[in-house]
Amino acid sequence: MQTNEKIVALGVGRKGCQVVEQMLGKIEGVEFADVRFQASDEILDLFKTPLKFKVNNSDECKEIIDKNFMDSDVIFVIGDSPLTPNMAKASKEADKLTIGIFLSNNEELKAKFKEASDALISFDEEKSFDEQIKSSQNVVESIANLITKSGFVNLDFEDIKAILQDTGTAFYGAGHAEGDNRAKIAALQAMNMCGEIKQAKRVLLNITTGGAVSLSEMSDAAEIFEENTASDAQIIWGHIIDDEMGDVLQVAFIAGMNDKK
Repeated sequence: MQTNEKIVALGVGRKGCQVVEQMLGKIEGVEFADVRFQASDEILDLFKTPLKFKVNNSDECKEIIDKNFMDSDVIFVIGDSPLTPNMAKASKEADKLTIGIFLSNNEELKAKFKEASDALISFDEEKSFDEQIKSSQNVVESIANLITKSGFVNLDFEDIKAILQDTGTAFYGAGHAEGDNRAKIAALQAMNMCGEIKQAKRVLLNITTGGAVSLSEMSDAAEIFEENTASDAQIIWGHIIDDEMGDVLQVAFIAGMNDKK
């Protein structure tokens, strides 16, 4: 599927930069960058990320976005730094779909980050750092694939924007299954990853298979979410093909709560 949308994963602070570095070479169609606060050139050189920026104050976040990412459509802001809300705000003010991935238990910072972003997914410190890395990568990859890859039900950028723009708190989950009822089993596994989504108002589903999939299977997965989210929830689903999946069907989702002030 040909797409003109540009996607950026931006690591902010030490932890965010480490997470983004682990994504290098693993996700197609995404540009990677790091932002560090008052970091020395020696520290910046330790990271392999192609684009590296140093900021000395929060006002410089806007300058980084304006000078380097104005042609971007989606910007993931990833980290636990106090700069994450500033970077997200600069991205959103530049009219980019801004998806925050928060890696801390700091509730005050989380609230600021949520209000600055379109959607905020949190992987707190109850997860190991390796789990935070993997979960963050899965979120970026799932959304990027829906935009850049093709399948039997293709979504465009406007579909994804309709679900994620200004949705506030969001949750991510993914499940895999094969054999009979694989779509229902994978959907239930995915929901069980993140806890309660009964109040979710918007859901973006990514259904991935190695090839053959029936419309009824995809409908089965969507029906699970229809039954377990708000009665008026908006649910959009797309399908992509990944030859490496074989007979396995994966259901990944992002559920938004529509709880921004």
